Amino acid sequence: MKKMMLMVCAVMCSAAAFATFQWEVVQLPAPTESNANTIYGSPYKIVITSGTGNLYIADKISTLASQNANTEMLSLTTSNRGAADTVTGNFVEYYNNSLTTVVATDTNTMAVAGQDNSGTVVKTAVNSNGDVIEKTGYYLGQFSEGDEVTVWVSPIATDERGAAMFDKSYAVNTDGVDSRTANIGQDAMGDVYHQINFSDTGAVAFTIVGNEVAGQPLPGVLTALLIGGGVGAYMKRRRRA
Repeated sequence: MKKMMLMVCAVMCSAAAFATFQWEVVQLPAPTESNANTIYGSPYKIVITSGTGNLYIADKISTLASQNANTEMLSLTTSNRGAADTVTGNFVEYYNNSLTTVVATDTNTMAVAGQDNSGTVVKTAVNSNGDVIEKTGYYLGQFSEGDEVTVWVSPIATDERGAAMFDKSYAVNTDGVDSRTANIGQDAMGDVYHQINFSDTGAVAFTIVGNEVAGQPLPGVLTALLIGGGVGAYMKRRRRA
């Protein structure tokens, strides 16, 4: 009886356990051959290692001195940006806050419903003067453990587009993308930043920011709770008998 009660207590306490949303930017091998389709540097992708949450491609904040002192924000350096499938290279484009183009049909790893091009403040910091500095992110989708996704950007005032993966034989990469670099360092808000570089317009720098989706229990917790509930009901009936 005592052991049974301890087991039920342990199961009920585990209800508070949730899988923390975590991801990592994984660098892939650099190209070993040079041809017309080669993009230099190491390609990279985002791999979800635990939990469920939303991902955003977000600004690199260079300084907390003031908002206007940040000249690398995506609203200033890009006209568009988004997610791409890590297997097919399929991607989505957003202009004027609406979905206008889907390349091919496989969007399994991309959440397109409700996404727009206006951005969301995903992080803030307060400087020594009390000024609030904002980091804006652009929604990539909701992802869970085992999912993978990569990103692409279009430099402002150009028709170019470059992704963190694939060579120029994929539609997501145009001729102007030159190279890419992952895990360069931390920005002023402590987020690791990455770059996609273009031959005519230079580098576009960005960070990846995520937030957890609440209410995602660890695998097995729900089953354990159901079993625990059954055990508790059985013990009540036994005591009444």
